[in-house]
Amino acid sequence: MLKILIAVISIGLSLNAADPWINIILYHRVLVKTEAAYDVSVEDFENQMEYLKASYDIISLSDALDYITRAKELKNNSVVITFDDGDVSIYNNAFPILKKYRFPFSVFIYTNIVKEGPHAMKWNHMKQMLAYGAEIGSHSVSHGYLHKRLKEESEEQYLARLRHELVDSKNLLEAEFGLPVRYFAYPYGRYNETVKEEANKAGYEAILTVRGYENFPGDDPMRLNRRVVQRSTTPESFIKTFTVQQRKSLNDGDKDF
Repeated sequence: MLKILIAVISIGLSLNAADPWINIILYHRVLVKTEAAYDVSVEDFENQMEYLKASYDIISLSDALDYITRAKELKNNSVVITFDDGDVSIYNNAFPILKKYRFPFSVFIYTNIVKEGPHAMKWNHMKQMLAYGAEIGSHSVSHGYLHKRLKEESEEQYLARLRHELVDSKNLLEAEFGLPVRYFAYPYGRYNETVKEEANKAGYEAILTVRGYENFPGDDPMRLNRRVVQRSTTPESFIKTFTVQQRKSLNDGDKDF
């Protein structure tokens, strides 16, 4: 697969935007044998990381935020690697490959997953990743839909549930790791203006969606774009992720995503 990837790098480079941008990519599970649509095989993940190593600057989410808020100047197209949920395959299969290439990365944890058995990472797994230099963000407490009220839920109850999901997950992660939790990823990528406002009040400095576009300096850090990598992602579509702009107008308001 690497030969296929390298063969099209020159094509991809000719398609880069004139102004540098940041792609944030999202994985969920990295398995020897994929099971669900959002899985990526270990073989594909290794090949994708090898392509990125040869082609782009791989930066941390914190560095990306510095560029987006214009605290630093972005000179080259760059990539941020993120994972959602907290499946143990991130630790078992992805982490060794990321260490091999010395890549920074971020993991967004919904805190209830720690209780959910052998498929979930435990606190000691996350602490090892933090010691390596990874960043941990919140993905809520229960990974529920936050963008709409539940049936029979009053406005006051809805706000209380939002604050529980946003604040309590942040507090638990900070207490467990002794570090500030600066970032939040919307469960399912879904949000509305109320969720965004409450996340801001909770003290998050940046929030990630799953809108599949690039990020440019000056963008709103409270709704950063991410592109999902999954089982159906071919070598060609993976490369296209980084070489062809998919960006739509940002004048689309804060409707549900």
